[in-house]
Amino acid sequence: TVVDPAHAFARLPAHLQSADGLAEAQLFPSLAGGEGKVAPLTLVNDTLFPDLTALVASPDGKRLFVCSAPEDRVYALEVATGAVVPLKTADGPSALAVWEDPQQHSWLAVAHRFSSELLLYPLEGGEPTRLAGQPNSSRLLVAGNVLFVAEQARDSVLALSLPDGREL
Repeated sequence: TVVDPAHAFARLPAHLQSADGLAEAQLFPSLAGGEGKVAPLTLVNDTLFPDLTALVASPDGKRLFVCSAPEDRVYALEVATGAVVPLKTADGPSALAVWEDPQQHSWLAVAHRFSSELLLYPLEGGEPTRLAGQPNSSRLLVAGNVLFVAEQARDSVLALSLPDGREL
């Protein structure tokens, strides 16, 4: 994406790491058969920069969850101890909500900006359940057993039944 005559940016594929693990590197590209001076390219690996957004509390208030989209993580903070546990997500977590199912089990819902996956993490522990969501998700809202997923590319809202994952 070109910003102005001197600046442009591109988004690299998800989970791509620089070979040296640096957060920033200066590259000097050249064009095959090209002549003239080519401006240096600064590669910024934003996966090494936490950017904390979308805070939500567990139903019992003992844990807080916060997104870090550049790192593709959600952090779980134990309020009493200050312990932090990272949860791996899909590409660009952007919205969070909590839900208590009919069996009184609590779940964390995670929507994403760059992935159409919707993840449901059981707060008692274990692997997440994957539901079909939509990319460009910006907000989540739980009402009973229904999850509303707002996305900004088409200005739409998707309604999902949380017990079975079907679209309503």
